[in-house]
Amino acid sequence: MNKPLTPRFHGNGFIQVYMSPDVRLHIWSKDFPATRVQNARIHDHRFTFNSTVLIGTLRHEMFAVKTHHDGNADLWQQGTPGSKSSRLELIGPCLCSRIGATFYEAGTTYGYGNPGMFHDSSPDSDLAVTMMVKTSVVDGYRAQIVCLDQGSDIEHAFDNQPDEQDMREEVGRVMRLLI
Repeated sequence: MNKPLTPRFHGNGFIQVYMSPDVRLHIWSKDFPATRVQNARIHDHRFTFNSTVLIGTLRHEMFAVKTHHDGNADLWQQGTPGSKSSRLELIGPCLCSRIGATFYEAGTTYGYGNPGMFHDSSPDSDLAVTMMVKTSVVDGYRAQIVCLDQGSDIEHAFDNQPDEQDMREEVGRVMRLLI
């Protein structure tokens, strides 16, 4: 876990602040756009969670993903759990199809997660803020990422970090809006 209250940037386009080991504040801001290519943001989790939208609107898209030799995408997985490596490993081709989207507005709580439940979340406003609480963890599972551009390398979600002071200022701005 990151040091509590220290911001880090997730390449899918949000600042992540650990409030405790199981609670994270996520801030999607137009000033911190996604650094991961759009075609490598679909992912699953090794945990279930409940997330409450505190500010703005969040678009949540769900996907069906299945390994298949004639797939339309590539499936990657995170490095070995507990290791310091952020290296992603290619599993192979997969079929990926969008199965739906939901918009969550401020005040809404939704649950999601688990291995094999693929999604992508993005703001539908200039600022979206959520509080995510882990509810259970599947030990030993390695989260997976879909890349729609087959044959492309993808970077780990935390490879490119903006200036920490800029992130701290954005977190402070959001905290002032919340109180």
